[in-house]
Amino acid sequence: MLNLDLSTAMTVLAQTLPTAGAEASAGGNGGAGGSVDVLSLALQGGLLLLAIVAAWMLWRRDVLRPGSFTRLGRDERRAALMPGDELLWLGLAGGVFICGMVLALASQAVVPMLRPADDLQGLVMRLGLSTAPLAAGVLTLWVMFAPRAGCGSRGQTAGSTSNAARNALRGIGLFAMTVPILLVLGAAASWMVSVATGQAPPGIAHATLSMIVTRRDDPWVWALVAMVVIAVPVMEEVLYRGLLQTALVQLTGSTWMGIGITSVAFVAVHFGSVPPAQFAFAIVPLGVLSVAMGIALERTRSLAVPIVMHVLFNASNVLVAMLSA
Repeated sequence: MLNLDLSTAMTVLAQTLPTAGAEASAGGNGGAGGSVDVLSLALQGGLLLLAIVAAWMLWRRDVLRPGSFTRLGRDERRAALMPGDELLWLGLAGGVFICGMVLALASQAVVPMLRPADDLQGLVMRLGLSTAPLAAGVLTLWVMFAPRAGCGSRGQTAGSTSNAARNALRGIGLFAMTVPILLVLGAAASWMVSVATGQAPPGIAHATLSMIVTRRDDPWVWALVAMVVIAVPVMEEVLYRGLLQTALVQLTGSTWMGIGITSVAFVAVHFGSVPPAQFAFAIVPLGVLSVAMGIALERTRSLAVPIVMHVLFNASNVLVAMLSA
């Protein structure tokens, strides 16, 4: 999971607009900075409006209201789970987590033997040995067990090409609705943290993202980007949304409780990838996206939808980071 702040995203967008570029050429360095600042503020105002509209639409569509899952017939998914299945899902989630740790430790031992030329190659090799096979394994596992999790009854998980295309479009649409809310809430949280601590929010708060930016001319970066954008989202969504959330929803008897606890675990696990001093700025965006992906799974009964959302989020972070550099 990656994370950028609102000001960086808006500044990059302002700099890429033709109007800003034309004014910069005409007005010199001082004028360029002023035009970008004004345009960035205007874009932030527009983003706030989009966030309000998106939240209103989700409320009107009965997505965010209390009791919305019950009114949608959410109990059908719980009814599809057999008594005691929560132990199966918890066991699968724990097994995947342990396998991930074992693969990570094994990659730490094996990669030095391969003699990588630098830290970038070493990181790519470690991710390739740990994340890629785990992603392929857990995706196969989920396809096998999805119907038992109450996610295969409507052909949402392993269906025709039309189902795959529909789920991809759903993921794109839900991501588009989530982004403005995520950025606005993240900006508000960052402002409060800045006021409380006196620290400015970091433009790039993720170690892997920083390496992608600083080494963007190295061909090995593209292998790293592929794993960050594809393999990591697949692995994390199967683990957290597919397995852990399914178990917690069954254990607690509450969809919202299952989504909430899963999101807390999701945010906590990412603590190690963000410097401790900067993690406070990343908590809200990570949490909001995790909740959105949890809702997406429960609403669509398709793991493909949150996977698409996660892929788009990581890809957009990489793109914005590279443009900002």
